[in-house]
Amino acid sequence: MERGYWFDNDCDWWKDDIRMKFYLASIYARRDELKGYTKQLEDLGHEVTSRWIKEDFDDSNWEVQADVDLDDIDAAKIFIVFTEPAGYLGRGGKDFETGYALGQNKAIYMIGPAQHQFYESLTRYVYEDWDEFVKLGWLPKE
Repeated sequence: MERGYWFDNDCDWWKDDIRMKFYLASIYARRDELKGYTKQLEDLGHEVTSRWIKEDFDDSNWEVQADVDLDDIDAAKIFIVFTEPAGYLGRGGKDFETGYALGQNKAIYMIGPAQHQFYESLTRYVYEDWDEFVKLGWLPKE
């Protein structure tokens, strides 16, 4: 599904072998799953800036972790948010990060269902799951 926020359809980074920087946002419970997607992207020569996936942090110091996450979003060109089924109550970190990424004019991709009206109206590229994202050609084929 394609709807309008920012991304330019003429950007053929996936076709022209251009290496991109991605930030992956999700609930912490899916961290191991996202490590696999990070490896896929990195194996293709892309960079994943999401240090929360790769490094262990002291969960008691939220201010430091928030600063790291915002720096990582700033470093990325593409922001991918992995959403949860409606009714899921999390801490809201990925939702805040998504709003921040929108404010920074990042290209936003959503994988999973729209959790609320903001995801529904502000996300241009929506995929059911990672396999659909890959299948539809958003990653270069090896």
